[in-house]
Amino acid sequence: MFSNFLNLSNNRTNNYILKGIYKHYLIVTIISTVTNGIGNNIDAVITGNYFGSQALAALGSCSPLFLILYGIGSIFGFGAVTLSGYYIGRNEKEKKDTVFTLSVIWATITGVVISLLVYFGADYVAEFLGATDDIKDLTVAYIQGISFGMLFNILNVVFINEERMDGSPNVGLYFFLVLSVFDIAFDFANVYIFKLGLFGMGLATAFSYALGCVVFIFHFRKPTNTLKFVKPVDAFSESVKMLKLGVSKIYKTLSDFICSVVFNNVLGIIGGSIAITAFAIQKNLALLFVSIPLSFGVVTNLMTGIFYGEEDEDLLARSLKFSLFYGVLVSLVIAVLAIVFNTELIQLFGSLDGQSMDLARVAVVWYLCGLPFLTITAIFQDFYLASQNLKTTYFLTICESLVFVLGTGLILSLFFGEDGIFSAYCIGEIITLVGLVLWVWIWTKKFPTSIKDLMMLPKAFEVEHVATLNRTIRNDLDEVLDLTQEVRDFSKENNIDEDKAFLLALSIEEMAGNVTKYAYKDDKDHFVDIFVLVNQLGEVVLRMRDDGVPFNPFTFLQEEEKNQEDPYAHMGIRLIKRSVDFIDYRYSLGMNNLLIRIT
Repeated sequence: MFSNFLNLSNNRTNNYILKGIYKHYLIVTIISTVTNGIGNNIDAVITGNYFGSQALAALGSCSPLFLILYGIGSIFGFGAVTLSGYYIGRNEKEKKDTVFTLSVIWATITGVVISLLVYFGADYVAEFLGATDDIKDLTVAYIQGISFGMLFNILNVVFINEERMDGSPNVGLYFFLVLSVFDIAFDFANVYIFKLGLFGMGLATAFSYALGCVVFIFHFRKPTNTLKFVKPVDAFSESVKMLKLGVSKIYKTLSDFICSVVFNNVLGIIGGSIAITAFAIQKNLALLFVSIPLSFGVVTNLMTGIFYGEEDEDLLARSLKFSLFYGVLVSLVIAVLAIVFNTELIQLFGSLDGQSMDLARVAVVWYLCGLPFLTITAIFQDFYLASQNLKTTYFLTICESLVFVLGTGLILSLFFGEDGIFSAYCIGEIITLVGLVLWVWIWTKKFPTSIKDLMMLPKAFEVEHVATLNRTIRNDLDEVLDLTQEVRDFSKENNIDEDKAFLLALSIEEMAGNVTKYAYKDDKDHFVDIFVLVNQLGEVVLRMRDDGVPFNPFTFLQEEEKNQEDPYAHMGIRLIKRSVDFIDYRYSLGMNNLLIRIT
């Protein structure tokens, strides 16, 4: 049932290449974010075991600070990726590189300013975060240590997003490995050699951020990258566009920040340092488990931005279904396993008394119960952001934490104390999804009954399809010829004009044939995705994708014409170039993308 719903049951009749690219990016993103989560939890584990529960509570009090840093970096990172994805979809390379450069410039300026403000205002920051008197000095010490790495933290958030757009998702994995390994090494050096307490723990994390940033700088300086540092063109206008798209992330982060600070203060009043310690354990483990919704959201944002730029409603719907199905499946499995072993996970943070352990279990289990709902919300948030539906993006980013989770927690705490606050991380997420359905219903004046209803795309987004043909073939000339004949039959069945039908069949035979000859450098099986549509305007559109080496057939033709003595060579490509109304080639996300429009 679910396979049919997602159109995943037959790899030979759908977007095989896209699924492979999607899965690759998703797996690497999950590994990267999990690695980062493990690194953050190791900080907490070392702190709890070597400096005690009060130090762990101080570390937990600082967790909202990391939300703010992530949110600031996301303004530039997610804003740049969303805008760059749109420009990639429209093949506007100069604008794409301008946005990338501007994101790094703005992140650097902002990071320097914040680092200085936080270091010299650490006392005020600790009070605002809700640190109680018994842990305030420890909190201040950690804040001052970590402030040295805030510039690099913000830059890393930008780079993590940009390198996925650059078609290099593995770099993020290398970054997190470097970050985690050196953070652990510096932590133990602080414990056994330098003995600088929580200031040293913060400084160790700051140094690891700096080394991680070096990994990205080396990567983006390579001449083979598709993202380039350039002199910005129309810097003010592009900065405004980037910030407008990215600001939704700071809304989300500010909402999470306010929610965490309020809960921290309320828990301090209700249950004292015991409740704050339980909350700190929940927040630290959340840094690990949130990798699931974050990863699915990031990849959804990446793919949606490109498909939206291509104005492809069908691929947008398939990509969103794919994200939702696997996002819920993976988060459910992770949540169940973590609930089963929640005691063992909590014990990693040091020895806790019976009351503290019971409270920590409640906090962690409630968060895990809400993980699948959080994943769905994250996917929709990033989908709406990438499809430039800002009003719905703002609704979700602001209301999720600031209204639904926070409101639920405060109300339930009146009746159930600490348990009411911890349960809000599940109940509040459920209410968020109900709110989304009502929001769509109000704005579209139609109760959503399908994925396309929930997508909320503009009515004029794409002219309705009259007929479509969606196939995946191997890099085999016989399969190319078979598909060419199938396309001729398709043209007859759908009464396509003879001239258009001829050009369509010729385009597939020539372009797919060239891919099988030139795009692959080994003898292994590879695949080519081919999508044909006929719309109500009578236009015939051919879209091809393959994961071979970069191969632009028209650049290839120009080179061949320079060196080819035979003026009749490659006549098929020459005829296509002269006869069709629109041709577009681009290489993005490790794929050759060719679009031909015949009107």
